[in-house]
Amino acid sequence: MLTSEQDNLVKMYQRSFQNNWDRQAVTDYGTSFTLTYGELAAQIARLHLLFRQYKIRKDDKIAVMGKNCSNWVIVYLATVTYGGIIVPILHDFKANDAQHIINHSGAKLLFVSDLIWDGMDLDQLEEIKSVYSLQNFKLLARTHKEFTWQDVEDLFQKEYPNGFTKDDVVYDERDNGEVASINYTSGTTGFSKGVITPCNALAAQVKFFGESGYQYPGCRHVAFLPLAHAYGCIVDFLGSLAHGGHTYFIGRTPSPKLLLQAFAEVKPTAIVSVPLIVEKIYKKQIAPQIAKAPVSWVMKVPLLDEVVLSKIRQQLIQAFGGEFKQHENSTTGVYKDEYYRDARPDNGFMQYTLSYEGDAIESGLSVLCRFTTADAGRKATLYVDGYPIANVHAINDFTPANSNGFYNVEYPIPASLIRDGQGNVKKSFVVKLAADKGT
Repeated sequence: MLTSEQDNLVKMYQRSFQNNWDRQAVTDYGTSFTLTYGELAAQIARLHLLFRQYKIRKDDKIAVMGKNCSNWVIVYLATVTYGGIIVPILHDFKANDAQHIINHSGAKLLFVSDLIWDGMDLDQLEEIKSVYSLQNFKLLARTHKEFTWQDVEDLFQKEYPNGFTKDDVVYDERDNGEVASINYTSGTTGFSKGVITPCNALAAQVKFFGESGYQYPGCRHVAFLPLAHAYGCIVDFLGSLAHGGHTYFIGRTPSPKLLLQAFAEVKPTAIVSVPLIVEKIYKKQIAPQIAKAPVSWVMKVPLLDEVVLSKIRQQLIQAFGGEFKQHENSTTGVYKDEYYRDARPDNGFMQYTLSYEGDAIESGLSVLCRFTTADAGRKATLYVDGYPIANVHAINDFTPANSNGFYNVEYPIPASLIRDGQGNVKKSFVVKLAADKGT
């Protein structure tokens, strides 16, 4: 279990809100609605005041149901930082199933989209005290005292008469072993079943995203997978906001046209998807090009097919915004005091951008690979900008590079790859080392 204060889930967000106060945090894509980290923290503070009015206690459950939006995130974080347990419900569940989940979880408050609420019945919700709109936090229904969002705003002004500042963002201690959320399945074998997730499980993932460099202050995400699913929730939302990222939420059906438009505008630094979404984009953007007569013929010609595939790859990268980093199947470590990255032996790869300063090319450019005696017998293919330039075979008769025992081997970059289509020297190259299977 992660036990230090640095690894505490609630404290992660307290620090992030304070450290990224003026940085943009969330945006509802297609609208002008954007909140900074400071504004996000203020909204969370307002919900904390609301929870107190209903005497919500530690470990009480609060349910949220609706399509992706900034207010969905506010409810989630407000609940977890308050000490409660969030119950995310997929927006496409039928009303009867949703009501069963709400009752089964024992939720005290419900935040739901107006359209979904129209199909639900307050009399069927056993422990719900009040229902609020996800669109604007308007009070939709109640079984207890009436407490409107205007009442919340009035209380907020009294609580923070001099304004809400980063010094006001102080959350109570919460052990990482406590339950953070209960996610319900789609119920393919009957009624939905809840999956309990402790704070520690979320904190471990969030910590990994930061340490791996996947997320950092200013990184950009387009959240189109349902936030009620753990996958999209942890990566696009929890990870991003713990590290100063900016997430754009798509609250509509993620059609290829909509996604490609969003990618072009946002230029995400990371993209989280599922195979079905990628397949739809492939069928719409790539398959029609390959099916054309000239291209389909060239694809059957050795070497020429690599040229076509490289161009298609570049077009696809640009279609996704052009600024994302491909997730690697690689390892990192330290060998004799030197840091290294390595492609995993079984079909693994590592990829990075090789930058070059200057315009004069006299002796050419090369990619330097380093080996140790432990690499003997391994094979890989070295690519530059999508073109294979060398078959790498690690052997032990290389000349040692230095006293640490590394072996250096240089692989020249072909002259045809050094310049772009206009004849200008490229400023950077995408270099990829892909391990051959079985080595």
